[in-house]
Amino acid sequence: MTHSRKTLPLVACGLLFSLTLGEVVAQQSGSGGFARQPADILSYLGAPWLERHEREAMEKPEQVLDALKIQPGDVVADVGAGSGFFTVKLSRRVGPTGKVYAVDIQKEMLDLIRQKIDRMGLGNIEPVLGETADPHLPPQAIDLIFIVDAYHEFQEPLSLVKRLREALKPDGRLMIIEYKSEYAYIRPLHKMEESQIVGELKLVGFTLSKRFDLLENQHMLIFKKGGSQLGLRKRERVGGDPIRNSILGYPRR
Repeated sequence: MTHSRKTLPLVACGLLFSLTLGEVVAQQSGSGGFARQPADILSYLGAPWLERHEREAMEKPEQVLDALKIQPGDVVADVGAGSGFFTVKLSRRVGPTGKVYAVDIQKEMLDLIRQKIDRMGLGNIEPVLGETADPHLPPQAIDLIFIVDAYHEFQEPLSLVKRLREALKPDGRLMIIEYKSEYAYIRPLHKMEESQIVGELKLVGFTLSKRFDLLENQHMLIFKKGGSQLGLRKRERVGGDPIRNSILGYPRR
């Protein structure tokens, strides 16, 4: 993609404004898998970055939704909804007979979404305060789980995705969009290899169903239920995600 002189400084400023703390580490572990440290969560104070004007041109949201062929009446979960940039667009796609669950773990982000709901008169959006390992979605109720630029921030990714799998209908889809590792203008913390995403979701019973080449700088991957799940033990009081700790080579704390 060719960027104008105005675009690159705006991107750089946005990344500095994102208010995250960590660095991504991707490496081979002794168990034969891979270890990945999740990025810290984007603070609600960084919400203006999610609403930047350049996002329409660079991330092609309407073309993304066209490709997904969302139908009126569908039930969609926007997981890591943030300020609701995509939530509102999804609301229009599913129509009055459909529903959008806007899931985020920050109450302040959901407050921003509620402001949009009130201002725009959107009656088919339900804000949901999730947790790092539980999105609090109803079981087998969701047609499409929609995750954009958020998976890399999941603090307990496999435990959370297991819950997302439980929320999907038998023929439901899970979509992930993440920046490609080769995209130079995003810090390593905020981008992933396709193999990382596919490998992690395989552990909890997802298979890659389709890959879109619509976005030059981002992966767009569709997953469906398939294969066997790796058994999850009860989460320990200390130590975080049991899969990430025991299977992917993370030391127990």
